[in-house]
Amino acid sequence: MAMPLTTGTQLERFTGIAPVFPLPSVALLPNVVQPLHVFEPRYRLLTEQALAGPRLIAMAVLRPGWEARYEQNDLPLYPVVCLSQIEVDKRLPDGRYVLLLRGLVRARMISELPATQSFRQARLQLLPDVYSPPPMIDRPRRRRELLELFLQLNPGCGELADLPLVADGELSLGALCDVLSFAAGLDTAEMLELLHEPRIDVRSDLLLDILRRRVRAAASSVTADFPPSFSWN
Repeated sequence: MAMPLTTGTQLERFTGIAPVFPLPSVALLPNVVQPLHVFEPRYRLLTEQALAGPRLIAMAVLRPGWEARYEQNDLPLYPVVCLSQIEVDKRLPDGRYVLLLRGLVRARMISELPATQSFRQARLQLLPDVYSPPPMIDRPRRRRELLELFLQLNPGCGELADLPLVADGELSLGALCDVLSFAAGLDTAEMLELLHEPRIDVRSDLLLDILRRRVRAAASSVTADFPPSFSWN
């Protein structure tokens, strides 16, 4: 579920330290809402303590090779995380949680705290979106390019006129990149590349290239399937 970042966040309560929730193959981005099922005891405790505090969790991604040692708390992580806020929480009778997390801002893990809990905690440096002056690109034109490519890949979404929130500039270009990346269903490697890029002009370049490749691949697939093979019957 994609949504713009609005007011009402808990960032003013951020102390510089957050619990870390690593996932093997999901990279959460700011401006996006993601459901999360919490069932492991260590992450139930993480959730319980986050709910008692500022409701903030650093969503991280495990580096490859985690499978053999998943239960360990020292597995290598990608350095950039998404500091996220618990928007909705429901505790199930057996102690599991169902959450809706809203991505707030990129952050870099500076250091991990000594292990005093069953889950990991890290000191973070926030990475707000960077808009270079002067712009490296024509940003209004880039918005249109991204939206047009997205609609080519998702014709069921209608036309630009049907998307006033994104088409009329109510979303910043950085937020638009995050929302479209999520809505386009990018793979983990592509999402990680975009998560690690706070420079908006560069991030939009990356997304533009990904969407163009997908459009070309879709066109090639249609061409390869036409004309259809004929039956000899």
